[in-house]
Amino acid sequence: MPLAHDEIVSASRDVIQRFSQRLEFAGVMASEGGSDRVEVMVTISGCHDEPCRLMFNLPRADGPTFEAELRQKLEQQLRSHTTPA
Repeated sequence: MPLAHDEIVSASRDVIQRFSQRLEFAGVMASEGGSDRVEVMVTISGCHDEPCRLMFNLPRADGPTFEAELRQKLEQQLRSHTTPA
């Protein structure tokens, strides 16, 4: 069952906090074009072009699926945004 907005906020904060102390949850909003996706916004401190603000488009999936996809996207982006260009 897809997560409700408040569940997405809670899950996002938890994943981001556990992932890295350099990350800060910035917000969640519905994605354009439908309610089956959301945008999760994250700020990275220590980025080569600070402040880095990232937005991830994620499915409004069940909890474990949503959390796994958010972790995967964080891992990919954190590498590229903390290495000097």
